[in-house]
Amino acid sequence: MIPYRFARLDRGIANRILWLVLVSLCVVMAAGVVHAAEEIRIVTRNYLPNVPQPGREPLKAMAEVKEAYEKLHKDVKITFVELPEMNEQEYMAWLVSQAAGETIPHIVWGHATQIEQYEADGWFVDLMPYLSEPNPYIEGNETWFDLFYQKPVELRRSPNGALWSLPIDLVATIMYYNKDVFAASGLTAPETWAEFMLVQQKLMAAGETPFLFELKDWVNFSWIFRVLLSHFYAPVISDMDVLGNPGQVSAEEFARAYQKGLFSATQEQHREIYRIIKEWSEFWAPGYVSSTMQLSREKFLRGQGAMYWGISADTPVVMSSENRDFEVGTFYVPQMTKESSPYANESPMHMVGGASGEQFAITATAVREGKVERCVDFLKFITVPENNNLIVSEAEKLLPIIQGAPVPSIMEPFMPQFEAGVSPLIV
Repeated sequence: MIPYRFARLDRGIANRILWLVLVSLCVVMAAGVVHAAEEIRIVTRNYLPNVPQPGREPLKAMAEVKEAYEKLHKDVKITFVELPEMNEQEYMAWLVSQAAGETIPHIVWGHATQIEQYEADGWFVDLMPYLSEPNPYIEGNETWFDLFYQKPVELRRSPNGALWSLPIDLVATIMYYNKDVFAASGLTAPETWAEFMLVQQKLMAAGETPFLFELKDWVNFSWIFRVLLSHFYAPVISDMDVLGNPGQVSAEEFARAYQKGLFSATQEQHREIYRIIKEWSEFWAPGYVSSTMQLSREKFLRGQGAMYWGISADTPVVMSSENRDFEVGTFYVPQMTKESSPYANESPMHMVGGASGEQFAITATAVREGKVERCVDFLKFITVPENNNLIVSEAEKLLPIIQGAPVPSIMEPFMPQFEAGVSPLIV
């Protein structure tokens, strides 16, 4: 039989052991809470960090901004979702399937004008109400929206005023041309459409392919159509723009304009668009019906065409290409004048582009998991001017949408276009 004093000692030891076990469990549980940080998964198509890129170092800026955010918010973990390479159609198919299957990440890239069609499905969050809030990362800021170049953002809004994805940069398009080929024929960048046509005529006479156009995905055709449509109908734009979003003619406004007779496919100025394009097509490279913009760029870099029309994201690819052995110049769509069309007017050639580059949408996954406010907070953080500049400038593909963020030198040729403004017709 165990003496009483030893039994008491054993019970004391047992109690101490039990206490230590409970303390250990609490420590383990607390550690578990620390490691179970709130995860936000993000899809970015232009700024994915730490991925090998041809001819240059992997991007780091988005990762640096993410780390800075996580230092401020130690209970948050930002994860970038890496996807296989897809074109836009493939990506949209992926986006829709992920949203329908409730497996979509919390923040995704998506064109506002494309994903607005899923409003009834409840897959995305209207971000416009949040833009009226302060940005807590900028001292004295009362309205987050004040940080942006607002007109390009306004053009992303749906007819009911909702903003289904937030742009964080600006995209523009431009004509790239082979300066060596131009110089060999005594040519310079054209300023008017008449000069543009004459330049191509001389290039063709010299045995060159004047212009690399594409029709397989209709990108170039849609661009020139919008530029000419905006120009020839500039005198009646103010009569079309009636629903309270100045500077933008929405699809609804365009339909109203058609009913009022302000626009018709049989009008001479509309027919003039197709006449101009048909005339220009004489100088396009053979096979343009099956060509793509990427193929045009590759042919241009190999010296197989004197010009092509591309996006700002092409600039670092063109300028750093190892295949290129000539100097590159740029110019925007030359001004239409009476010399080329009786319907020419004083309106500038409005640019194609705007806030259609990186656009972040917050998804139903964030709603289900109660993470919408956190996602909005992270978007506020990456739109601080210093952070926006860091992200956009490093990639050298697009332009900052935040006021006060410097424009990378490689993007400066695109800036004059913004003086003319984006095409107000978004049909």
